[in-house]
Amino acid sequence: MKSFTIKINEKKNNKEIMLSGNLTVSNSESIYKKILSVIATSKKTTIHLNNIENIDLTMVQILYSLKRTILKEGKELTTIANLPKDLFLLMDKSGFKNILSNS
Repeated sequence: MKSFTIKINEKKNNKEIMLSGNLTVSNSESIYKKILSVIATSKKTTIHLNNIENIDLTMVQILYSLKRTILKEGKELTTIANLPKDLFLLMDKSGFKNILSNS
């Protein structure tokens, strides 16, 4: 199974995090730590989910937790997902569609 990739684009007022590949429990700690390090120094962050091969509930919960934490800190976090239909339906049926800004 292919792993994941994270790319970071730093713009003046916004940091963009591009995630792709397998966003699963086996990769979740690495992904979480990297995202935390980026959002710690940014008031506005956008996470892009593209070319996702698999996403599991652990990663969905991490994205949800990050969004709640960021909002409490008065920062902005936008998650834009280009998910395959089956993964989008999984997000929708599990009640996590609301963490996505666009799908």
